[in-house]
Amino acid sequence: SPWTRRVVGPRRFNGAELIDQLDALQLNDDPMPYIQQAFQAAAGRTIDDLIFTAALGTTRTGVDGAGSETFPAGQVIAVDEHDANHETAAAYTSGNVPMTIGKMSAAIARISANEGDSYDSGGSPPICVSLSAAQLLALRRQIPYTNDQYIRKELIDVINGASKVFMGATIVRTQRNLLDANSYERCLVWHRDAIGLAVWEDVSAKMEQLATKNYSWQAWIELVMNAVRIES
Repeated sequence: SPWTRRVVGPRRFNGAELIDQLDALQLNDDPMPYIQQAFQAAAGRTIDDLIFTAALGTTRTGVDGAGSETFPAGQVIAVDEHDANHETAAAYTSGNVPMTIGKMSAAIARISANEGDSYDSGGSPPICVSLSAAQLLALRRQIPYTNDQYIRKELIDVINGASKVFMGATIVRTQRNLLDANSYERCLVWHRDAIGLAVWEDVSAKMEQLATKNYSWQAWIELVMNAVRIES
């Protein structure tokens, strides 16, 4: 079996913020938990950005990382992709076309055709789809499928947060999808085994009082990670 080495190097991200004692007194509340929550959310967005960039970017290969592997153009679902049995071509061939059920079906079928497993040992679908609020709204507005009560109920459950599974795939709700050169949103459809997140240092957070800063409290967070596309 042929193997190609993937090379990934660490990237360090950190941030800190001082909490002025007077601010805390004026708020009549401790602002530290809110700042820590914001830092955790920022760390999550950073990890998403690493994964999304690696999934679509150029992968370093070879012993010393001198080789490269670009994302195959054949793995891109066209912006005008549609289900001929339900979606008319005229409605999906002009402008920045949002997500359609036809596009999702085509992408999931492509992974399945490459022997991507439909369910893991825990019973969860390892095929994932990243959808923003705008793409979920576009799916909900698709008139050709409104008579299919099952699809509509399943999709509404995803939009409302009652479920994370639609069409046999795990829906990852995110606002971090990248844009292509034409400003089209690039929704990822991937198998969990196809992308690797390398963690040198997991998300670390500290809170301490600094005598050199008028005894103000400082919130600090750091992570050292990077991602790489393992399978194309």
